[in-house]
Amino acid sequence: VLFVVNITYSIYVIQSRTMERFWAAIILLTVLQWTGAQAALGYEGCYADQEVRNFPHAEKWDGAQTNDRCISHCRSNGYAYAATEFTWQCFCGTEDQFNNLPSQSADWECLSNCAGNSAEKCGGVWRMSVYAVLALENEIRLIGDVGEEGRVEVRAVDTKDWGTVCSQGFDMDDATVACKML
Repeated sequence: VLFVVNITYSIYVIQSRTMERFWAAIILLTVLQWTGAQAALGYEGCYADQEVRNFPHAEKWDGAQTNDRCISHCRSNGYAYAATEFTWQCFCGTEDQFNNLPSQSADWECLSNCAGNSAEKCGGVWRMSVYAVLALENEIRLIGDVGEEGRVEVRAVDTKDWGTVCSQGFDMDDATVACKML
């Protein structure tokens, strides 16, 4: 379980004991507010968006938006990444688009509550909470398909990366099983 704890604050040195206790209380409340905020599996971070969207595909505005709903939407449309933004927006992106995102922003910049679950954060104003679309089960695919030929790739449940099956130790029995899985 990943816990998101990002706290930014300034402490001013003040001679008054009362003010020191006040700032200590503010810092304690900030820690209590953020401790235990869990990020969903596949969370990649908070990133800035722009008018020409960083993830321009399959845009969806949903009054019941959650991160899982957005991830499911992007999965069903064949995209590798999902991003929630400003409470109810969902955008989908490719691996290349993810690799070309600007530098990651601080997680506290993605503070908008999700429309469908106020306990979740769905990005912010021009800020995207980005998630990798992970495998729901062990998967297999054929890449470079020319008729019935191609490269066999697999990925395990709860992972985002595909791996190529090597020919060493891969015989006709393995090929038969792989073909039946496709």
